[in-house]
Amino acid sequence: VNESSLKRLNGYLESLQRPDTRAPHPLHVTFYVRTTQPSDVYGDPCCGAAGFTPVSFTLLSGDLVATVRDILSSCRLPTQHLAGLNVRHSPAPDRRAPRARPIKWDKTFYTFTGQKDPDEEMRKAKVAEPTLGAWLQRHGPTAAERLQKSLPLRTAVQRLKEELCQRMGLQDIRWQRQWGVAHKNSQLHSLSRMGQQFPQLAQHLKGQTLLFTDQSGVNALGHIMLGITDVHHHWIKIKEEKGASCDPINFFFFITWRVRYSAGFQNLAHLHSKREVLPSTAKQNILEECRNYFVRVNGHLAVVDRAGRGCPLCPSSECSLRLLESGVFEVPVTSSADALQMFIAGNAREARARMNATQRLEAEALALAKECVERLGAHRVRGEAGLPPAALAECCRRLLLLPTAPHLSGLRGMRVCVSRYYSVSQDGEVVIPWQWR
Repeated sequence: VNESSLKRLNGYLESLQRPDTRAPHPLHVTFYVRTTQPSDVYGDPCCGAAGFTPVSFTLLSGDLVATVRDILSSCRLPTQHLAGLNVRHSPAPDRRAPRARPIKWDKTFYTFTGQKDPDEEMRKAKVAEPTLGAWLQRHGPTAAERLQKSLPLRTAVQRLKEELCQRMGLQDIRWQRQWGVAHKNSQLHSLSRMGQQFPQLAQHLKGQTLLFTDQSGVNALGHIMLGITDVHHHWIKIKEEKGASCDPINFFFFITWRVRYSAGFQNLAHLHSKREVLPSTAKQNILEECRNYFVRVNGHLAVVDRAGRGCPLCPSSECSLRLLESGVFEVPVTSSADALQMFIAGNAREARARMNATQRLEAEALALAKECVERLGAHRVRGEAGLPPAALAECCRRLLLLPTAPHLSGLRGMRVCVSRYYSVSQDGEVVIPWQWR
């Protein structure tokens, strides 16, 4: 025990002697001190081995002399010789203060050590990054060739989509992501086969919007969502979980309807949901929590409705009560009714301002993209999923500054996707970064 405590104590004292060390953490140590008298000099009964007394103490001081004095006092040893001791050390430098100048190594240092020169790496990266004109000149023919080859399949996909909407009575068929036309074709054929195997589904899909996503379910807007991987398996699994007589679509609509009805927000815009997909078991508890929450605060909804009229609400079980940049109130299902009422009433004006600003920015981005189509002769200009509207708007503005530039002629007749990198999809879509050079 003594040896282990001495090692820890030695490390603690050494840390105090280093001037650039932060305040050490408290240290608790125990020593067994030999007694030289028949009785315990510490006034306590001996609880250790014969002739030894345990001494425990905790070191908190950051001063070396004070720490040594505390150690000696705890062991009942004399401290008179420390009276005239004065330990000096240089003050600790301010870690927050910036350096006078950055370290600039000579080029021979990188040659000798084999390390990479950051300035040289930055220069190579800038040189390697292509300009928009050079990239279009190099990859434009490939994109045009792929686009031309995909036209027959695009026509077939559009025809099959219209046929399925008419046969099943669907209002529309959409895709959550911009999958390739070949993927869309296989998904539509899978839906067609499922409709032939389960004719009873047509009556439930009538008048609904179908959305192809990663998982099956229903989103907050009531759109039917089909998983793109093994569609039949997803739907059959839901039937097995809820019983043979339970229809998955009616089940999801019943849960979602109960949430909306319990909320009673006739004048609020709508309920946002951070989770667009609601599988049968994984997300049912979230819907139930939201429903119970709105039932609990139902008496306060009249005040909330007047204060937050037109403001979207996003109930969630994994968030704190806050106002998002888009003007959406994110409400935890564990918050109290009074906290919800006060927060919405105090931030309703800011929420409307943010929501209006977001809507204006989205509308501006769409208008600029449409103008790019007209002036540049492109077939379509869109932003990648997840790209902020401000980034799409900035890219389109820069493109419109030079509509007749020779390097932009490669966009004529092309499908353009504004993203964060350069690429050509298998369907011939041209992907360009929004911060192109």
